[in-house]
Amino acid sequence: MYFKALTSRFVLCIALLGMTFGCSGASDDTATDDPSAATSDPSDASDASDSADAADPSDASAPELCSTEANTGDTFSGNELLRQVGCFVIIPTYAEFEAAATALVASLETYLTDLEVGNDAVDSLAEARAAWSATMYLWQQAEVYQVGPSASLAAMEVAVGAQGIRDEIYSWPTVNPCGVDQDIVTDKYDTDDFFLIRGNDRYGLDAAEYLLFYHEADNNCSVLNSINSQGTWGAIDADLLQQKRAQYVLRVATNVQERAVELHNAWKPDAGNFIADFATAGQSGSAYDTLEEALNDLSDALFYIEKNVKDFKLAKPAGILGCSTVSCPDDVEAPFSRVSRDNIVANLEAAQKLFLGASPGTDAVGFDDFLRDRDPSDVADIMATNLDAALEAARAMDSTLYEAAASVTESECEAGNDPICSTYFTLKNFTDDLKTRFVEVLELNLPVEASGDTD
Repeated sequence: MYFKALTSRFVLCIALLGMTFGCSGASDDTATDDPSAATSDPSDASDASDSADAADPSDASAPELCSTEANTGDTFSGNELLRQVGCFVIIPTYAEFEAAATALVASLETYLTDLEVGNDAVDSLAEARAAWSATMYLWQQAEVYQVGPSASLAAMEVAVGAQGIRDEIYSWPTVNPCGVDQDIVTDKYDTDDFFLIRGNDRYGLDAAEYLLFYHEADNNCSVLNSINSQGTWGAIDADLLQQKRAQYVLRVATNVQERAVELHNAWKPDAGNFIADFATAGQSGSAYDTLEEALNDLSDALFYIEKNVKDFKLAKPAGILGCSTVSCPDDVEAPFSRVSRDNIVANLEAAQKLFLGASPGTDAVGFDDFLRDRDPSDVADIMATNLDAALEAARAMDSTLYEAAASVTESECEAGNDPICSTYFTLKNFTDDLKTRFVEVLELNLPVEASGDTD
């Protein structure tokens, strides 16, 4: 298990649960929104799906838990849903992310070597950027699976098994380009205690994006910041600045890779074996006292689509929510790499696998089966159709999200004709049911983050 040293700033951060400041250091840039999902209180949930649990996965030894294919018999099992999603959706995603993070480190080592020996680094930089994009795409799928070890330690209600590993890998929407620039000047990124004393907004995949894709001569601090007012930034020549950025991003990527291994191992049956706690929730020996507690945690993870994707990644740049002008293209998730649209596609693909229990066309136990077991109406089919439509709308955007947001007009957006606004309204059809019929039919708790959302 990985823990930072509890500095006084970190202790204060834990005390102020739910606030957006995360564990960030001071900087010129202030985080504005905190879409981190809080888990709900399962104590008043009714007995969801206990009566239909025919199989007891706890009877299997750890290596065997994920060795059998899904049990898709006539009787729905809440534990089988958890096993299916954990074994065949979450763990494979973490494995792929670990492999991609390892490849990213290798590509950055090549890039840094080219700079250090004076080789032309154009090709190795392009390869490193491509490796970062591939790693980010996989992480964006993992973003939707913030259950157990990945879940935040600063949530309003900490999830079972939470270790806060997600925040060590990716701190968005709390980002700090100015803080990264300050550490470039001081070489703080190259010290042994860097990851212990710095807030996670100065490292992780978001910091790596800035270091890899922003190669201008200036920085993102105000003119009053000491690195500008005292001239320490300007004293760094162009070649040294490029090398410092490469050294920094390699250090950051190496930490991400280590956290990827940690997260994957935490779930693996032959390692930390959180999958056993998850799949056997409510049974003897599980960290989950009840099955409903685990189902609520998984449901809360799905709500990433409602708050983070719909409201923060789509509505804000499009000018629908939280934007004082026609649109706010600078508020896209990935302003330097311009992969914001791809991030949304990855998020929706992950949500689809979570909802269906597997990729479309695969026979598996998912939330759709849970809905059909509880409600013979067409709510499961409607939600599946709407989610698929939202995914297709996101894929159909033929430009970057930044470009789509920059070209928004108020009239076209209100009519739902603009690509980014069309994706928003299509996704809203799914999330409206998620906040109402989904939790009502399954007798699950609405996450705290979504409880006051009336849009």
